Amino acid sequence: MKYAGSAAGSRFGKGLYSTANPTKAYGYGNQKAMFVTSVACGIAHVDLSSNPIPAGTHCRVANASADECIVFDDAAMIPRYIIVFK
Repeated sequence: MKYAGSAAGSRFGKGLYSTANPTKAYGYGNQKAMFVTSVACGIAHVDLSSNPIPAGTHCRVANASADECIVFDDAAMIPRYIIVFK
């Protein structure tokens, strides 16, 4: 969360953005590397705003069709692999 919101990926609020769609993730990155992560979404709030999530929810699903999930706690996302593009 230390660097969240400082670059691309802050449309739906300051958080850690993830997607199951590698093409979408690649478009937001620096095109040199990509992390593969595990994400604990918990109870999701489906919403397109950057308002705070309601009490009792743990993440925002901003685009259900693109599987875009934003978590707001470092412990909810664990890096598993890094893919480096040549």
